[in-house]
Amino acid sequence: MGDIKRVLLLVGIAFAGACSDSYNPTPSASGVFPAEGFIGRKVRVEVSGEETKWADGATVSFGDGITVSNVTVASESAIFADLDIATTASLTDHDVTVTNGKETDTLKAAFKLKSPIELTITGLAAQGSIAQFKVTNKDLENLFDTTSTGDGFFSPLVFTNVAVDAGPGVTLQVSNVTQFDITGLALIDVDAPAMTTPFSVVSGPAGGTTVTSSLGTPTAITARSATLITSDTTPFSVANPGDSALYSLTSDTPELAQLSVTSANPNGQPSLAILPSSGHFADLIAAGAAANVIPRTQLYVIAYDLSGVPGSAQISNTSVALTSTAADTEPGNNTSTGATQVTAPAFIDNASLPTDTDEDWFKLTVPVGKSIHVVTTPGDPGTDTLVDIYGPNSATTAYGESDDSNYHEDFVSDPTTVAGTYYVKISASQAGYFSTAQTHYLAAIIVE
Repeated sequence: MGDIKRVLLLVGIAFAGACSDSYNPTPSASGVFPAEGFIGRKVRVEVSGEETKWADGATVSFGDGITVSNVTVASESAIFADLDIATTASLTDHDVTVTNGKETDTLKAAFKLKSPIELTITGLAAQGSIAQFKVTNKDLENLFDTTSTGDGFFSPLVFTNVAVDAGPGVTLQVSNVTQFDITGLALIDVDAPAMTTPFSVVSGPAGGTTVTSSLGTPTAITARSATLITSDTTPFSVANPGDSALYSLTSDTPELAQLSVTSANPNGQPSLAILPSSGHFADLIAAGAAANVIPRTQLYVIAYDLSGVPGSAQISNTSVALTSTAADTEPGNNTSTGATQVTAPAFIDNASLPTDTDEDWFKLTVPVGKSIHVVTTPGDPGTDTLVDIYGPNSATTAYGESDDSNYHEDFVSDPTTVAGTYYVKISASQAGYFSTAQTHYLAAIIVE
């Protein structure tokens, strides 16, 4: 019996020794909570480990773009830390590494970075286009600031505590803001970079606490070239909401180009935006279903439809040759007595309003039953003109005035009831937008 006991004891000792030799646990980082964060935000996380011996002095790394601070070793297997995530941090799964003396524990792809916003473009995001945009807020701890002025009826809504940026060459017009969404129009210049800087939203009061939300990836803009308008009609196809097409228009001789766009679908709402040679929406000449311009330099014509109704559309260009040319004879035509005689259809070349009190006077003979049509265009995009017509046979009897709603005017008078001499006065708008850097204009005076 004693021998049996001795054998069993030896077997037990041998088994215990064998188990002791095979059990050699490897310390490792095992998890991080929360396991994701938004770029441009701060978050406190817990990193857990297995069989670790973490001690004071241990450090934690989350990779490029993430600054770690306030590291607290709560136990040999738990560390707390504050993360400051840059808006430029890459939207990837980041490794989490704990360094404790000579021990390094890495948890691969353990912390995911996300954008706090999502951008949706309805339409074609291309050079020389107009599209609709929607920004969705995915960070419910930082809701968009909906503060606004205006009522949307008698005065426009302006969301004073929200600024949206899509990079160079893109102007964003915000139409509505809720705590969760921002919607509006994206106006993309002809020379906008094909790949712009990251899309971002700054929300919050001026001088107060603001929150920046970045998309984290560049906003993609499709590169394209303008198609020259060479005929009286140009087809334009609308297949998807926000479809657009980019054209250019030039003329070697003075003419008034009368542009319009119509849709074969009665529910379609095609429109035109006319830009000068800069191709910038900041210099917009005209917008709408029709526009009259003088293409002495290259103009860009953007045809678009935001209605979402598919169908074919057509751009029409009815040109009126401006067969006579007159000059702005400063200072001789600054008053009605020195008005320059013109014969319609007339082209006024390289005129200027060097001061906000300058006036350019022209006179012409008009038959009975005809309207006087005056169009001013750049020149300088920001020359803010006003058109007044006087007559018949009098430079003091008002016959009509443009509405002064744009920088450049397109005014048609009532048909004349008396034949005679009529006077056209072109002056600087008194709306307060006069600039000594924006003074030149072209003009067309026609009788129709």
